[in-house]
Amino acid sequence: MRKYLKITILAIVLALLATLNVYAAENNITLDPSATEVKAGDTFEVVISMKCEEDFQGLTGVLEYDKTKLELEGVTNGKNFKDLNAENSEGEYVVSILTNTASPITEGDLQTLKFKVLDEVKEGESLNVTLSGINFKVGEDKVTVEDQVATVKVVVNATGTDEKDNPDDTEKPDNTAGENTNKPVDNTQANKDINYTGLEDYTFAIIAGIVLVAFISYIKYRQYKNM
Repeated sequence: MRKYLKITILAIVLALLATLNVYAAENNITLDPSATEVKAGDTFEVVISMKCEEDFQGLTGVLEYDKTKLELEGVTNGKNFKDLNAENSEGEYVVSILTNTASPITEGDLQTLKFKVLDEVKEGESLNVTLSGINFKVGEDKVTVEDQVATVKVVVNATGTDEKDNPDDTEKPDNTAGENTNKPVDNTQANKDINYTGLEDYTFAIIAGIVLVAFISYIKYRQYKNM
């Protein structure tokens, strides 16, 4: 009896866990960057998207990023959404998005954030844009989602220079002897060498042909001689 009771309880627990996983999977907020690699001075976008199992009503969260490395240049709302974005008392950028239509919405791009990478950013740095404290309303329920992070990496240094790109570091011809580098090249000797080379090739071919004919003639001669 106890064995069957344990099996029943285990089945119920597994069913509840499966339900929770489905629920979590169907109520998601994501941050998707338009690029994973950038350089100083570049701009890129981060899209806040949602997917839920019931009618989406609204979302709030705190947008976090390093203001010494990134500048928020613009915010564009997705279709059928509006925002009440503003800074709170701590200077944090609060994302507050509401639906702007009476039609039920279960997925879509809520907002697009445009960032500029500042010139002071160095090569190899990783830049994070985080949406924390995410809460959104789905139907009559309130859902809390874990923090979402979009990361881009700086692949070119902030100065935009490279030793290979510096014209002052390129090798220059040694002109200390005072030779005129603009002196026209004399191709006469080169042409003669080419002509002599061609003549030698033809001569070798003729000699080889004569030797071959002589050898064949000698073989024929020995054959007729023995007949």
